[in-house]
Amino acid sequence: MPRDRVGFRIQVTALNSDDDIERLTGALSRLSARFRLRPKG
Repeated sequence: MPRDRVGFRIQVTALNSDDDIERLTGALSRLSARFRLRPKG
């Protein structure tokens, strides 16, 4: 797959705890500090 087409999808549900969401936002923050993330579109 071409690099400009690679991505990931996240789905948050009622089963996710506040701790899960905090871990997710922390991971996304670390990724965005290391790599250039682009929004879909």
